[in-house]
Amino acid sequence: VGQMARETDKPVLACFMGRQHVSSGIDTLNSFKVPNYPVPERAVAALGPQVRRNRRLEMIEAAAEITAGYRSRRSPQGRVVVRFRPGVDEILVPLLFDTVERTLEVVGRDLGYRLPHPVLVELLPGEQALARLTGLPVEAIRTSGTIAVCKYGRLLVTSPRVTLKG
Repeated sequence: VGQMARETDKPVLACFMGRQHVSSGIDTLNSFKVPNYPVPERAVAALGPQVRRNRRLEMIEAAAEITAGYRSRRSPQGRVVVRFRPGVDEILVPLLFDTVERTLEVVGRDLGYRLPHPVLVELLPGEQALARLTGLPVEAIRTSGTIAVCKYGRLLVTSPRVTLKG
């Protein structure tokens, strides 16, 4: 990102959230004079009105809106971070830890690879939220039965409490 910022005349900024986990990355950005914002809303505001509306910007704003007030929990092994709305979905966190940890173990062994960072799982309140954060049409989500999408470095999962069979 820093090298790219030096080579372009376009504004370049970053939004690395979770300061304690990304502090070395923020330090690298600072060395290239690339500003980092702790939350997407501040990054978008920093770009100002000269930014044309585009789908990615809408998804960034939607992510900030939908996940406002979310809590985060890290698995005991540190390989999974789950973000969720406080309340009834909290009961799913240990199950997600277990499922994702086991998947990482099996797939990692099969591929001979271990992710260098935790998997981020965001538990979403429904298909509308999934559509806003992925760009998929709601109708396509409904007709295909899509309940999760891996996009932009995170696993977006529709809460089982809003699906027909849970």
